Amino acid sequence: MKTIFKMYPESDQGLRNLKSDAKIIYHWAKRKKKGESYSKGYVTIIMPVKKKGTNSSENIRKIESELFHKGITFDTGTDVVRNQREWHLDWSLSGAKQEDILWSLKNKKISFTQKNKFD
Repeated sequence: MKTIFKMYPESDQGLRNLKSDAKIIYHWAKRKKKGESYSKGYVTIIMPVKKKGTNSSENIRKIESELFHKGITFDTGTDVVRNQREWHLDWSLSGAKQEDILWSLKNKKISFTQKNKFD
């Protein structure tokens, strides 16, 4: 017997949030069905972008390119106000585990903060 829940968000933003949550749950279920590894939550990596050094914009983009050429993909973003680069290791992560990406950044001496969601 299937149970169907009808939800009526009070605003357009509520509807967008509902669609976003449903999309995340759908992709997690799809990956689990395929036997892929996934975390109960996801990680956002926030890297301050500097003019020089290991956290330079050029170096971070180089690392992103290296990962892409190895078949590792995920959502990224930039906070231009705070001058930060963000990597979203959520349902969009493909080709590696969250732990592999974190280890790679630590190994390359990139400074970052890690925010865990849905813990």
